[in-house]
Amino acid sequence: MTEREDVIRGYVAKLLNSRQIAINRGSNDGVTKDMLFDVVYAEAQNITDPESGKPLGDLDIKKKRVKVTATHPRLSVATTLSKRVNRGGTGGLLRHSSLLRGVQLADLYGEPDWVTIHDTLDKDDGGYRPIKEEESVVKVGDPVVQVLERQTPPSRSEEEQEEAVQ
Repeated sequence: MTEREDVIRGYVAKLLNSRQIAINRGSNDGVTKDMLFDVVYAEAQNITDPESGKPLGDLDIKKKRVKVTATHPRLSVATTLSKRVNRGGTGGLLRHSSLLRGVQLADLYGEPDWVTIHDTLDKDDGGYRPIKEEESVVKVGDPVVQVLERQTPPSRSEEEQEEAVQ
């Protein structure tokens, strides 16, 4: 993979708690609030062409995605992401029979129950708390790579349908 010069790269400087890390790049390096970074494994996957045997490039393998919540001149604080999911029914709004497989009738007509799930750094997803490095999938010194493209989130109705089926 060709490395872009405009991508900000740095390292995890400290695990602040089970949801926050300090990154060794800050506003002096172009980091701004709401910027996304992937924490990646230290060793990238080297990909070779199966036909020619020539190297195709290295791929960073993501451990976690974080969002910058505060910047300082030489460091930034980033937090794991959250998502809203429906653990309840659809209120009878789901009508597509192809989406109904495995869905109980009570789930269809029950009220939606939207909850926020916070991703954490824990190996066992123990919630928001102080964390020791041995309990975390992210380690001090792990590389971080700026995420340049944002994926468009699904519309609310697609999200509700997807979660209701699962």
